[in-house]
Amino acid sequence: MPKIYLLTAPFDEDAKTGDGQYAASLELGFAENYDISCTWLKKDKKHYSIPFPSGTTSIPEETIPSAIVLQPVANENTIISGYKLKEALSSMEDAQEVNIKTVSPRTPKVLVAHDNSLQSLTIMDIYSQKPIQLDEISVDKIISALKAKKNKLEKALEDNNDELSNIKKPKSKLAHLIKLYNENKKNIKDHCSLNEYIEAHLMQQDFSTRHTKALKNFLALKEHFTGPVNLKALEKLTDKLTGIKEYNYDFHSNNLPYDLERDKKFRNFYSFDELKRSIEEIITQLEELSRIRLAVSELYAIDFKEINAVDKDLQSKLSIISQIFNEGFKEIYDQEKFIKALLNPVEDAIRSYTNIKNKLENIHDIFANVGGYRDNLISELQTLILNQQEPYLSANKKLSGYYGKKALLASEGFHLAYQANRRDPIKPDVIKSMIVSMQPIEEDTHLDIHIRPPDCGVFITPEDIMKFQEAKIKVNITIHEYKQNYTRRYLQQYTHDLMRQANSVQFFNEADRDNAIIAATYGDCDKRNTTESTGVAKKIREVGEDYTLNKYPVIKYDLKGKSGLTVASQKLSTAPDHPLDVVAKKPNILSFGTIRPGKGFEEALKLAQLVKKNASSIEKKIPQIPIVKLAGDPQDKELMQQIIEERFGSIAVGTYQSTHAYESRFTNSQRRDYWKDLVRELNRKVNEEGAILNNPYIEIYPWCEAHELLDLKQSCKYVCRMDDMGMRNNGSAIISVLDVGVVYTKFGSVTDDIFIKGGKYGNAVDIGEYRYGKFSLLKKEKDFIKEHDKDPLPKWLIKNPDSAYKRLPESRDPQDILDSIVAREENQLACSENIKNSENYKTIVEAQKLLIERFTLKNAVDHLLENVGLQDLIIKENIDELFETGEPLVAQTNNLEELAEILPPKRHYLSKSCPDLVFFSSGRSKMEIEEECNKLKKSIMVF
Repeated sequence: MPKIYLLTAPFDEDAKTGDGQYAASLELGFAENYDISCTWLKKDKKHYSIPFPSGTTSIPEETIPSAIVLQPVANENTIISGYKLKEALSSMEDAQEVNIKTVSPRTPKVLVAHDNSLQSLTIMDIYSQKPIQLDEISVDKIISALKAKKNKLEKALEDNNDELSNIKKPKSKLAHLIKLYNENKKNIKDHCSLNEYIEAHLMQQDFSTRHTKALKNFLALKEHFTGPVNLKALEKLTDKLTGIKEYNYDFHSNNLPYDLERDKKFRNFYSFDELKRSIEEIITQLEELSRIRLAVSELYAIDFKEINAVDKDLQSKLSIISQIFNEGFKEIYDQEKFIKALLNPVEDAIRSYTNIKNKLENIHDIFANVGGYRDNLISELQTLILNQQEPYLSANKKLSGYYGKKALLASEGFHLAYQANRRDPIKPDVIKSMIVSMQPIEEDTHLDIHIRPPDCGVFITPEDIMKFQEAKIKVNITIHEYKQNYTRRYLQQYTHDLMRQANSVQFFNEADRDNAIIAATYGDCDKRNTTESTGVAKKIREVGEDYTLNKYPVIKYDLKGKSGLTVASQKLSTAPDHPLDVVAKKPNILSFGTIRPGKGFEEALKLAQLVKKNASSIEKKIPQIPIVKLAGDPQDKELMQQIIEERFGSIAVGTYQSTHAYESRFTNSQRRDYWKDLVRELNRKVNEEGAILNNPYIEIYPWCEAHELLDLKQSCKYVCRMDDMGMRNNGSAIISVLDVGVVYTKFGSVTDDIFIKGGKYGNAVDIGEYRYGKFSLLKKEKDFIKEHDKDPLPKWLIKNPDSAYKRLPESRDPQDILDSIVAREENQLACSENIKNSENYKTIVEAQKLLIERFTLKNAVDHLLENVGLQDLIIKENIDELFETGEPLVAQTNNLEELAEILPPKRHYLSKSCPDLVFFSSGRSKMEIEEECNKLKKSIMVF
């Protein structure tokens, strides 16, 4: 018998997020429609466990530290994670080892003592990209060394001052300083580099400033070892140690870094002889590697060709190299050096370093920067120093005193964190515990992993998927937001690594699937590697012809053949009201969801402000002035503050907060309670003490319970839900309010054709005319042509994508939405004699049709069964036609007799607007139903 398992990110397991709600609906859908076992794997239910290094717990608690950091890093944030010792005598070795393996520039690792003081900090600088582990002893040594460096240099300045004051020419001073440094009096070379020595003598203030910054950082770091560690402050500090924000100390040379790019007085700081000697030594070492390559190419020509083949995997190359080494070179060369010589572009490296060496000969042109000679030299030197590939990486150790300032790209930061996650030794044990909980594994056992890049299931990598497959478990990947892969292209390789390994893949939106297939088929999501016309024009329009491809290409594979589509589903707490009941509701406007930027609450706030501003004119047109009702999880302090102050006024809010301050360290639960308490107290003052509201047309319900949300839905006819991606098949927040009435949302990047005007459900939701609303390039192009007639389109209009792909507010003008609502109410009044002709009634019928036809539990389950290859198990629903062909009148009367035997289910409330309607009423007796059917029979026969 087939078995289905579901796996989501840990924070989805309580079904509060859209992804979690979808997983919950699948579980329920299988339970209600099939005898197929469907289990949602959850940590709290002991389906899997997360082990920790001995004697520790994780930071954040109950997580895999290397996995929980991926999303913040994708958003270009530095995030600390690691482990905490349970007891004073707990062993540190295991945790230290994990931290070293899983560190990256954006993901520093901590080991915190049982008393919350810092035990160790593991970082990776952006230049060497090697782990650096710091404890209190090593930090003390650095502080002492920095202080000694300054003292020694101050003493050297004092000793050399008289001699230097007698030398007038800058070049002569420089030559004299180099001579003094090379004499190594009082072992000065043990305490500073030549660059520091020259800078301290010739530009004392600059040296002092840089030294002070470095010392200050380490003194600040030391405080975390001696008292409770502040992880947020430590996060900011690590950016100054790794080079992300600053780079004041080079851990590998133990000196203040020498920044080529920012050095405006190049000739005053440079020892060309020293740099030349370093370059010459590098070339000598590389030439030795080149001789190895030459010898192998002569004696093993065919094997040498195989080793250099692009399509040959690393393991095969290493096997060939090992065989050659053992046969003919074991007694001559070191094996590590032999492997390095054959696997790396040694000749290219020799040419690069030789080019720098030759340029250093022309000192005059460097000094004078003739034709940008010095700038070119610096640029080429930087390129060499920043090259992280072998043989450059090893060779550049000789150039550690020199580096070029660089920015850590979002793509590089993410991929370093991703690779660190793949190295995590903890994860294999988690996968094993899952596989154990899935026993016994039947022939048709399937695991459906839900990912929202860069939140990947729980911690899933391609290697983890292979482990499931080795255990005879077929893996399906459900992609929740593939869009991120072509708006943040550096995520695409990661997502495709997973999809390539999976047995099957399903997407929610056709646009997502199409873009993913383009990337899988052509190797990049912009389809640049083909001359095929389909889709190219669209891609060029989105990103411009001169868009530079990222350095993380997708390995081509067949995604089209193993991927399908699905839809989200909703289990509503009650059946939808009859459309007549919905039309009869007050014209209030609901905005519901996660209260943070880009989720539609900026538009809702502006709507409330516009209602207040235009209240008198609205009142003249329609009987009731709309009230905007905001409800949801308050996650953004600034936005929540604006909303609260709009209702109660800044003075009332400020008075409350003067004694009840908001704290940034609040947990989710504390944050929700804070805003609930604030609203409750200020509402009490309004109701009991007569406090005056700043805006009576806005109401706030932070983190309302399910029954409260149900009441809110009953009190509103309109919904404003400007989700950042707009109407789509997995827009759970939008789907959950389709039963409210008329929904306003966005025409988003993945909105399918069925939801736009002319589509199957084009009248169900108001999405506006243009994709991305006012940010649409199509709209801007039309506006530009209207204003400028035949002028050529500006470059920004051709090159920029249709959307900034950010959660930009007001892509739809709130004034337009308010005008539309008022117009709908006026239209409803005009159609009062036949309300079914009103725009509101028609829209509500279409919305309910969309809800009960498309977003059903069985529909989602059936799509999953089909996509994993179990389509033969799908049970087709037999929907009886109410009016059959043949003898129409007889068929109608017979069907009515059958309907008379069916009592409608009990509901929570009666149909208030139309109590006589049989299908939607709830209190009709069997006799009443039979009488109604007899009347209908007579009318049919008369007809």
